[in-house]
Amino acid sequence: MKLYPVFDFVILTSNEKYPIELIIENDEEKDIEVIPLIELEIENKTRMITVLEKTTIESLGRERIRFVMKVPETEGIGELHFILEHEGRDIIHKSRPIAIVKKPYHEPLYVVFVWHHHQAPNFLPNGTIHSPWAFKHVYEGSFFDFSNGGPYNVHVQLHRKHPKIKDVDHLSPSLLEQWDMILNNQASFEGVFEDEKFSMIDGTLNGFRKLVRSKKIELLGSMYAHTIQGFLIRLFTLKGFRKFIRELLEWEWIEGLALSRRIMGQRPKGAWTPEMFWSMELLSIYSKVGIKYTVLCEQHFRKAGGEKDTIYEPYILEDYISGDSLIVFFRDLELSDWISFNADFKDDEEADIAARKFIVELFKRYLKNHGKICVIALDGENWMVIPTLKKYSAYFLDRVWKYIESSKGIFETTTFNEYLKEHSADKRLNYVPYGSWILLGDKQWTRGVKDDLWNYVLEKTPWVEAYYRIIPEKIRYELIHNERTPVYRMLKAFSIALDSDYYWYGEEKVYQDAVKKWSEEAYKIAKSQLEKIRSRILEKRNSVAVIELENNLDHEVELTIFLKCGDVVNRSTNILIPSHSTECVYIPISGKVGCKIEIFASKVMLKEFKL
Repeated sequence: MKLYPVFDFVILTSNEKYPIELIIENDEEKDIEVIPLIELEIENKTRMITVLEKTTIESLGRERIRFVMKVPETEGIGELHFILEHEGRDIIHKSRPIAIVKKPYHEPLYVVFVWHHHQAPNFLPNGTIHSPWAFKHVYEGSFFDFSNGGPYNVHVQLHRKHPKIKDVDHLSPSLLEQWDMILNNQASFEGVFEDEKFSMIDGTLNGFRKLVRSKKIELLGSMYAHTIQGFLIRLFTLKGFRKFIRELLEWEWIEGLALSRRIMGQRPKGAWTPEMFWSMELLSIYSKVGIKYTVLCEQHFRKAGGEKDTIYEPYILEDYISGDSLIVFFRDLELSDWISFNADFKDDEEADIAARKFIVELFKRYLKNHGKICVIALDGENWMVIPTLKKYSAYFLDRVWKYIESSKGIFETTTFNEYLKEHSADKRLNYVPYGSWILLGDKQWTRGVKDDLWNYVLEKTPWVEAYYRIIPEKIRYELIHNERTPVYRMLKAFSIALDSDYYWYGEEKVYQDAVKKWSEEAYKIAKSQLEKIRSRILEKRNSVAVIELENNLDHEVELTIFLKCGDVVNRSTNILIPSHSTECVYIPISGKVGCKIEIFASKVMLKEFKL
């Protein structure tokens, strides 16, 4: 005997009527007489028992019993029990979590689902795709109650099933770029790439575009390559490259936001902070590139400083000295992790019960925080496929969204942008701690071979920074944002080498190779450009040395010339050399013994002349 209760509600209202259907299957080869019972239990007390008419289920037969339940005058959290009784004993007993309110508050709990859809730039300098996850997560997958497709495609399907649901989606620039590359034949892919796969990628991308245009999705932006910004600032500062790494991160943000706008037709207002890895130094960068808000972890909130109340409201994070500010939302860690790590179910019934329990937990937030905002933020694909495909994960979310839709004023899904139109951020924070979503630490990306990879990149940094730095500020912005220039290609290569996914999986050779090839690519570009600057001594007299500097680059450069005697710098000279031109520099050397002249591009010595 099997019992399938059909009851599409979790949040009930006192004195309201709700339809219930019981599907009863008799898998025995004899008729069985049963009595169905419905028991309503609230706060561990029985509030109602309904005994239905005795019915006979024929051998190998199936019966549907429909009736309407009126909820009694009560409220609280409990369970609805569905029982089949046979010959005076319970033969089947199933329960469904529920909650009852007498009257909803005047304002719902606003729920924001934030999905971080991301893949690293998984291609090599020659355009070959080395890890095809950006594509496989579109067309590979078989999820219960959905058409075949991977997590990204299924996310679009979910929105089609639930047109009233709104959420916030971060489609990382490097993910969008790979879709764009494959659709425009700008990347090579091992094996045959069938038309059906192209069609699914194109359909998924256009599906997201349509959802953004219809404001069912708010698009979050981010930097071009997904990297742990707070860690990089700390690491590069220790090596003497603080200014460069800050400027590189700023470049990545400008490029990432521009790429989102080009492919999605909209420049995001809010930002996904990769790995939620925060540093207070990011505040000025976000402010400069026009980011209005971001989402961080509840763990950050616990150690933040300022006018703290709950995580269920936005805060203004402010630097009182510079005046830079940013609105910060904090995710509910328990609910976010619930979906992230607990979505592997044995069947659709278990997934449905889990969805109901999730809604009950959300209801508990409603009771204390109605009118406020509950942020649930997590990866958009990993919760469905890691370590293996979770067949019923999408169905779980499908049911969660269905129960939110049927909650009648208890919950309302929204976006950050829409919420801020009606609700202001009033409380101020002056500090949010350093660190990622993983215990505010950085260990996931460091130690052992991972540190070796960071060091490999750091070895190339002086050359990359040198070529970047010799470009005068007055012309630098235009050149670094022109994808046809060597400096643009160098910065992009270096950014890819810093993508944190490669270090997360740093033990795997494919990602070690990616880091090395991209950092080597950045270094080769820098070195080849710096080698176009030549120098020689034209004349050396008792009182002066004449240095000829030749710039064969397509832009002006700025170099520094040092006169060193022993360990003492006796003179330093900065010089601007126009493109494709030669300049002579006169260095006084009267009375100088055992000296040398050094030509530097930032921290890299291009040439040394011993006098």
